[in-house]
Amino acid sequence: MIPATNRRATSDVVWLAMLCIGLVLLTGCSRPASGPQRFAFSGAVTFDGNPVPTGRIVFEPDTATGNSGPAGYGSIQQGKFATYPSMGAVGGPHIVRISGFDGISAGDAVDGKPLFPEYTTRIDLPLKITTVDFEVPKSPGKPQKP
Repeated sequence: MIPATNRRATSDVVWLAMLCIGLVLLTGCSRPASGPQRFAFSGAVTFDGNPVPTGRIVFEPDTATGNSGPAGYGSIQQGKFATYPSMGAVGGPHIVRISGFDGISAGDAVDGKPLFPEYTTRIDLPLKITTVDFEVPKSPGKPQKP
């Protein structure tokens, strides 16, 4: 049996250890986000008037216009896209790159066959969560505004 004085010392040590662990966790969770603010973007992607079955979309800040920051990334599923959580884009002028596939897996082509060559367009994204739609033209030409 543990004497009362040792039980008190043991409970003080446990309490102190729990306090220290709590402070470490709290400090780790309250670290401020670094880098520029990112915004979530979502919308629709169509090709030849039909939803793109599967694909990827990338928002790259247009450095030629003075915009900078991390790129935003998203997946296209059944004609809809959304940037990944915490991987939205910064606002301002962007170059948008869209890859679309038929969604029919065949061997190493998990997403299926490409529907079109990578499509590139430009857009000026606002500094807020936004929905934007893209129509990939049947015949590639110069970049269009959505």
